[in-house]
Amino acid sequence: MQLVPILAVSYLCVQTANLSFLKFLSLKYPQYEFSRTKKIRTLIETTRNPGIFSYLLKIDGICDFEKICEYYNTHLIDKRNKSGELRFPKLRRKLLSCWGHYAWMKDDSEFRAEQHIILSPSTYRRRPINENNIQSYVSDIISKHIPFDIPPWQVLIIPTNPGIVGESEIQTPASSPQPQIVQEIPQDNVDYYYILVRVHHLILAEEEELKPNDLLLIKPSSKTVEIFEPPAATTSNLIGFLKKPKHIPNLWTHITMSASNRWNEFIYHYDPLESPDVDKKQPINCFSQLLSILFITTFTVCSDFIREYNKIKNHPQYKIKFLFNLIRRESHKRNLNRKALTDSILYSFNPMNILKFLMALFWQIIFTVIFLSPYYIYREFLATRDILAIGRTKHTSTVISVLAVYLPLIYFAVKELLDIISEVAKAPRFVYEELFESPTRESNVLQVKSYRGRRVVSISKPIDMEILRNRVTIDEYIESEFLYSCLAAALKKFLSGYENFEVPSMINVTSRSFEKGYFLTKDNKYDHISGVVFHQLPLAEPNLNQLKAIREITERIRRKQIAIFLVSLGQTRNDFITKMLPEVILKVLINHFSINFPITITEIHGDFTNAQTVWGQSLQDLLCFRPQQSKTCLSLNIHITGSKCRLAVMADSQLAPNHIKISEAWTHYMESTTL
Repeated sequence: MQLVPILAVSYLCVQTANLSFLKFLSLKYPQYEFSRTKKIRTLIETTRNPGIFSYLLKIDGICDFEKICEYYNTHLIDKRNKSGELRFPKLRRKLLSCWGHYAWMKDDSEFRAEQHIILSPSTYRRRPINENNIQSYVSDIISKHIPFDIPPWQVLIIPTNPGIVGESEIQTPASSPQPQIVQEIPQDNVDYYYILVRVHHLILAEEEELKPNDLLLIKPSSKTVEIFEPPAATTSNLIGFLKKPKHIPNLWTHITMSASNRWNEFIYHYDPLESPDVDKKQPINCFSQLLSILFITTFTVCSDFIREYNKIKNHPQYKIKFLFNLIRRESHKRNLNRKALTDSILYSFNPMNILKFLMALFWQIIFTVIFLSPYYIYREFLATRDILAIGRTKHTSTVISVLAVYLPLIYFAVKELLDIISEVAKAPRFVYEELFESPTRESNVLQVKSYRGRRVVSISKPIDMEILRNRVTIDEYIESEFLYSCLAAALKKFLSGYENFEVPSMINVTSRSFEKGYFLTKDNKYDHISGVVFHQLPLAEPNLNQLKAIREITERIRRKQIAIFLVSLGQTRNDFITKMLPEVILKVLINHFSINFPITITEIHGDFTNAQTVWGQSLQDLLCFRPQQSKTCLSLNIHITGSKCRLAVMADSQLAPNHIKISEAWTHYMESTTL
């Protein structure tokens, strides 16, 4: 708790400094729109190491390049909102670095869609592109940077049958497009093709309305998918990682429902716009009525202003004008003016009216004490008897019934709150242990290599999960632990390829997951990304002992890394860390952790069984390659989609061609291991 004031002061200082510096840059360079996103990637990446996300789609059907271009133009590039403005303007703007900050060039007159939507040759190294060589072709494309003089995104259409494309101008995506003629090569009809989408992470971060399905032109699912979906909780280490509070939300729900009911009663009795018993044209002639209407008006104005705040132009003048218009409108509706204020005060403080009020209050107290009190006591007795006998009562307006509802809720909510406080109190010690004491000290080749920033990829064969479940039947272990076991064995085989370095028994990795719904729903994309955990992976052949070791590590991180998980989740959704700590400290910490944790593992869950593109063709498969950052050199993406499982590896080019061993070995262990 002693860190709270320090972090609060740090937050104020960092935010003030950042906003002041961005204001200075905006005035000095009015032709640029400076990025206000404070992601960790923006602090550490360089032009040699940009954070480019890559998505590979496999689509059933014939490749119609002109049709795909038309859909990308109408559904993405030229898509507009209700006011007629471009919905995703940053897709047209160049991204550059100015004084250490990213900035978007406001002038987009040089934007050309044909520089971003490119038709690839259907052959690679004089061979038709198909399942056998798509990995090599995609790796070759990803290893090249997107040209720096265009907006940082690219869509590459990759046909698998040259006969479909015919004799046309086909561009290569490496640098400036150069047209070339591709000769038709005899080949059997192929009814699928690929689309490779590459996009800078800042486009995804700053275009808040840009969902993955918008970028990939996949029809979103109408079903809203929960962040942590219960049916999948038994298949992953990270899904359902947090035990959500139960009793505190339950208590809050009861309180808000009760407050809402009381508010509706209050509105019914005093608001002339809502109550049929109150004449709308009747003047306000009572001070208590004036206070009630004034309170209702203030509440209505505040709620409408908060609801419409983000829809108003950013300039304070427009927001203040909107607020005054709201006040004027609501006051006029309820006849709230200076005359009403004067009349109500004069009426309420008239001596005769005060005397009448006191007499009425006196007789009301007498009547309540003599006649109503025995009745109220009798009802409390009946409610007590019902609660003791059957646990509930129909006398819901009694004090006993209210206590019977709220006392258990308050008790369990307080107990739950104390447990949370206990976890918060232990969090600093757990964070230090997990980040600085628990990581293995064994050195490995990944920590000593010098990396270029260029990336290569490899892809495993798809694994049928139903066959795997029939072959590997261990009830006490979950699927994710077996996948990690095979991944650890594949990493061991990969590291053994460097003869001058000893293979460690453990290696430090970070893990996170993309939950179901990330690609196919209209929800906020960040709601489907989990927090990060730091843990060790025992490098050994898949067996029961290794599974037991992975289970113990899983239980430890679930017990000790709740704070780390929450903080990283806050950073993903709200830039929690980068808004609070100075950049110098952040860069030192990121550099330290990326050296000690050189591998990132991402579980990507989804089901594309019935998914389609917006132009009506079925989506057969989708792979995501998350770029590594800072000193990390391996990004391992485990795709669990329906009944299939696949590994997509993105590595620094310095690790090529050995990086292919990871996907090949993982496929081998997944297909051959029997437990």
